[in-house]
Amino acid sequence: MKLLIALIGALFAPALALSSFVSPTRDAFACSVGPPMFEQIMAETNVAVLVDVTEVDGPLNAQPTVTPRATSTPTATAAPASPTPTIDPVFPRVQSPTPTATAMPFDLTGYGATASVIKTYRGSAASTITVDTEGRAQLERALRADEARRPGDPFPPCPAWLGHFPYTVGQRYVLFGQGSADQIETGIYHQWEVHVDASGTPYVPARNMYVTRVVYETYLRGIDAVADERWYYITADRIPLATFERMITGEPAPDIVPPVTGSAGLKR
Repeated sequence: MKLLIALIGALFAPALALSSFVSPTRDAFACSVGPPMFEQIMAETNVAVLVDVTEVDGPLNAQPTVTPRATSTPTATAAPASPTPTIDPVFPRVQSPTPTATAMPFDLTGYGATASVIKTYRGSAASTITVDTEGRAQLERALRADEARRPGDPFPPCPAWLGHFPYTVGQRYVLFGQGSADQIETGIYHQWEVHVDASGTPYVPARNMYVTRVVYETYLRGIDAVADERWYYITADRIPLATFERMITGEPAPDIVPPVTGSAGLKR
């Protein structure tokens, strides 16, 4: 029953206000995101690729500054005689101690990237693609809008950066998204880092993912999971990259060939 409730929450999670973070000195956000559902990720994907990130966008916000209300005086830092602004450790936004517009420094490094395509699983992709160009612009616009708010003004239920993920130069990723041959836009749970274990086997973190029973029994049998009537909730911490790739492409799992054990004493 608990698993069914969690599944229902996951289906609607990207737009839900299921949980709140409340603090007397911070803005309260009511926002929740459930665990990823593999079939939903695939349904939202027309391009799926394995890439190495070669360049990332920088820290500065290129969007035009949003002018605050005529009655407010914007300021990027506190006045010299004012208390020092504090940085919220949960939501990285400077809270101004003055009644002026709230400044919002936000390190944008890594949001938006250029990547070399190693393998294409779905759709078509050029050898080099740009990633999350529009997603970066949307984030910048949202952060600029937040700059114009005065303390006490209502904020959106989710922080502006929710659903946007930074990239690291030199890191390998499996990306799912909507796009064209030379550009792709990802979303929540559409960016998966590729790591290598001590034995040299590549894998992706499992992220407590949901899969259908068919997907589990076809590709993931033996991997730690909790079964429900229609779904499996993956509790393993990782999925081998080769298995993950077969899940994406629909390629059958390799046949198991019995080892050669000799003639067992039978006459040839």
